[in-house]
Amino acid sequence: METGTVMTKAGNTDNVLTPGSLVKLFTSGAAFDYAKDNDGIDMTTTIKYSGTISNNILKGDLYIVGRGNALLSIVDLKDALKGLKAVEGDVVVDDSLFNTRGFKRTRRGPAYACPSALGMDLHTAAVVVTPTSHGEAPSVRIEPMNDNVRFAISARAIEGGINTLEIIKIDDNAYKVTGNIPVSVSMTTATIKKRFAIDDPAIYTGHVIKTILGVGGNVRRAKAGAGLKELAKVEAPELKDLIKDMNVNSLNVVADNLLFSIGEGSSKKGIEAVKDLFKELGLSTVDANVNIADGSGLSKGNKVSADLTARYLYEVSKRPWFDDFKESLPKAGEGTSEGMDFKDKRFSIKTGVLEDAFALGGYGTDNRGRDIAFSYIVNVPGAGLAGAERAGAAVMEHIAGGVLK
Repeated sequence: METGTVMTKAGNTDNVLTPGSLVKLFTSGAAFDYAKDNDGIDMTTTIKYSGTISNNILKGDLYIVGRGNALLSIVDLKDALKGLKAVEGDVVVDDSLFNTRGFKRTRRGPAYACPSALGMDLHTAAVVVTPTSHGEAPSVRIEPMNDNVRFAISARAIEGGINTLEIIKIDDNAYKVTGNIPVSVSMTTATIKKRFAIDDPAIYTGHVIKTILGVGGNVRRAKAGAGLKELAKVEAPELKDLIKDMNVNSLNVVADNLLFSIGEGSSKKGIEAVKDLFKELGLSTVDANVNIADGSGLSKGNKVSADLTARYLYEVSKRPWFDDFKESLPKAGEGTSEGMDFKDKRFSIKTGVLEDAFALGGYGTDNRGRDIAFSYIVNVPGAGLAGAERAGAAVMEHIAGGVLK
C-alpha cells in the first residue's frame, strides 16, 4: 500500500470471474464518491397528506414516499405517525423513484429480496409461531404487524416429540402453518421465527401503516403530486453506518438500493457510476471484459478479475473517503467471515460466496508491518463450500506471515 508495488500474483489473475459479494466493494466506493460530489445521498422517507387534520384525525389521504431506505422499521413509522389517531382516506405508497421494472432474483429467501424505493425490514417479514397448550393451535403472528395477512393453520402444539413445524409462504398476504411444535417450559425458546422476502415491499409498508392507524380506506400505489402537505420525515442511517452494516452483514437489498440511489433511480446509471469510478482510478483498461450487473454481487453476470479488484482496493486508498470505506469492512473472523479459521484483526476483508464462486478481498498487515491490498477469486463447481473458505484463510495466513517479496 505504501508504494503501489504488485508483490505477487498466483494463477490467472487477469481472468474475469464471478466475484459474488466483492461487488459490494465497488458499490461502496461509488456511493462514497457520489456522496462526496452531491452533498450526500438522500434516502429520506417522507410522509405527506392531502386534506386536513383536526383533533389528530386526517380527513384525507396519507402518502408515504420512499427513497431507498431498506432499514425503515415499524418503530420509525410509529414515531413519525404518533401525532395521528386515525385516517379517513387511503394510504398511498410512492415507490416511483426507482425504476425496478424487469428486475428479478433467481434465488429465493430473505437474503434475496428485490430492491425498491420503499420497503421495511430489508424488504422482509417474519412469521412468528409460539406453542400454546397441548393439542391446541399455536399462536401465529407476522412482524412487522399487518392486518392484511392471513394464516391457514393446521399446526398443533405437542408435549415432547419432534418439531415438524413448516411455514409456507403463498404470497405476501397468505401463509400456511402445518406440523407439530413441541411445548417448552420456556415459551421464548419454543417460539419459532421464519423470515421471508416480500414481493411488493411498498404495498406491504402501506398495509403496516394502515394497521398502525386503523385506516378505513384502501392501500394503493400512486406518485405523490404537488400540493401535498408534509407530516413527517424518517431519516436513513448515516451513509458510512449504512455501508458498514451492508458490508459486515452482506445486505444484498441495501447494496442494490444504493446502486439505484447513485443512479438517481436507474440501475443502469448506477452501474455507469461504478464504471466511471473505475476510470477515475485509472482502471478502465485493466480488463476489457469487466462487467458489473448489479450492486450486490448476486448476479452471475458480474465479471471482474482478481487483478482489477486488488488494484481497485489500492487506488481507493487515495480517495478522501477511504477511512470510512476501510472501516466499513469486517475484521477477519467477523461478519460473513465468522466461520473462517483465520481471525487476525489486522485484516479487514469482504467475502463473496455463490454456488460456484468464492472470493475474498481487502486489506491486511503482514509480520513485517507492511499494509497490503489483496484479492482472491475462485470459480469452480462447489466453490462456495467450506473447502474454498479454508483456501481463503490460507491466503491470508500466507500474507500475514510476511513471506511476500
